[in-house]
Amino acid sequence: MVDGNGKMLFSDEFKNMPSLVVNGLFSVREGESYALYSAASKPALVPNCDDLISVGVCKDGVIPVTHPKSRINIINTKGNVLATLNPVGGKEIISCNSMVSEGLLMVETEEHLYGFVDKSGKVVIEPKFTAAHNFSEGKAIVSKNVNDEFVTVVIDKKGKELFRLKNDIQPIANGFRDGKLAARNNDGRCGFINEKGEFNKISSKVRMIADYDTKRIIFVSEDNQYGVMDTDGEIIVRAKYGHLCFLPDGNYLAKDDDEYLVIDKNGDKKFAIEDYSYVWPINNGTFAYVGKDGSHYALLDQDGKQIGKDDFADINISAFSVCGSAVNTDYFNSDAIVVALTDQLTAEGFGKYKIGMPASGLGITDYSDYVYSYNRTDTAMCKSGWRYQTNFAVTTDHCIAQREYDAFYNTNIVVNPESKVDCIKIRVSSEVPCWKEIKDAVYAGIQGKGYKLKDSSDDWAEFESKYCALYVNSSSNGTSISVSIKPNDSSPFFETVVCTDTVVAEAVFEEAVAVPIVAE
Repeated sequence: MVDGNGKMLFSDEFKNMPSLVVNGLFSVREGESYALYSAASKPALVPNCDDLISVGVCKDGVIPVTHPKSRINIINTKGNVLATLNPVGGKEIISCNSMVSEGLLMVETEEHLYGFVDKSGKVVIEPKFTAAHNFSEGKAIVSKNVNDEFVTVVIDKKGKELFRLKNDIQPIANGFRDGKLAARNNDGRCGFINEKGEFNKISSKVRMIADYDTKRIIFVSEDNQYGVMDTDGEIIVRAKYGHLCFLPDGNYLAKDDDEYLVIDKNGDKKFAIEDYSYVWPINNGTFAYVGKDGSHYALLDQDGKQIGKDDFADINISAFSVCGSAVNTDYFNSDAIVVALTDQLTAEGFGKYKIGMPASGLGITDYSDYVYSYNRTDTAMCKSGWRYQTNFAVTTDHCIAQREYDAFYNTNIVVNPESKVDCIKIRVSSEVPCWKEIKDAVYAGIQGKGYKLKDSSDDWAEFESKYCALYVNSSSNGTSISVSIKPNDSSPFFETVVCTDTVVAEAVFEEAVAVPIVAE
């Protein structure tokens, strides 16, 4: 790592490339996790930050990070947890931006709605927006659904709506700068939105606004050439360059064919940066540019001259190169799956459904789809949460519905009076292998509802109540868990065959008839 004066801070310290140092801290991947360090000749590990699942960038003295199997935490530069991003309105916060902006941190819930919290984790603006950008100059651009139509809104730091953008105006920047927001109308005309929400067009010859400050606009012309105009539309630098960008001293870095130039405010050439196929500004301490020549990189000073004699295989100037621009949660609520499997369990069935109940109690209003069906999926019983979802279905012993003919051979479809519930199945699909973690709690929940354990193994168990037999099974490496409930007098879940000293137990998956097991 090289410091702002071009001095080598350390070398050969890490196997993977670190991020850019921001406010004294940087992150790096180590094995399967990430670590956070303070920048020094001997980098010091930030306490409790050596096994992070996700890590952000230090801003205003805080960093969002994720520890293993945890929600996102906001920590200080000493590694102390200042806040945990807990659920908002019962919905998990699944990600946040990599750093705070103007004291606020943008967060995303499991419903993919966006809001903002402060550095203490307190919700300042409720997550209710379908899209959002960081705050700049006290304002943020957000989108929301209004009467089934998406509208773009500018809000203040309390969430108050300042104004809405008209439907024919789209922002082409992520935030306000110098009191202006670059935008484009449906006709492709570029311009700026002021702090009152008014759109002011600029020259029709401008195809794109590339950058701007208080008084200048770097634009792209209709023939894809870069130039500069002032905010009144007067041309400062004629559009003749392949690229242009601002430099901190008010000059410009320009690309003219295959040559990079530094030009002054009026467009006059100051000097060329030669021998490099690609140059970009970084403006960090002594060095001002990075130059690339083939597969070699070099640090350049303010005059475009190489600093030192070292060439590098790569140069990383990104603060977001380790984990990207978002910090994601690693939390999984395994207790929610225990609840989903056992909360509505009864000794006779599950919720309002009971083994042996007639099909007329299934809550079906239209039987036309059930003439040849033995199965009823109740979507109201299918819960879902962060990283898991459930499916609920009942099976009957006869077709749920049947055709009935009157004297004139007119057909009515009615419930089958002989049809009764003979199986109830609850299946949970999880993104996280969780069976080993929750098995004991699931067993305890089942026993707490009047069931006695009859037999069990690592991945299954059989229970029995006064009315029902219950079988719980885990598969797919513990990510799929199902509970099946049947009458006590139904075909057994298992057939057991004794072969010398070994007891072989096989699960029977057929709903109606047990498959006999033959010992070889």
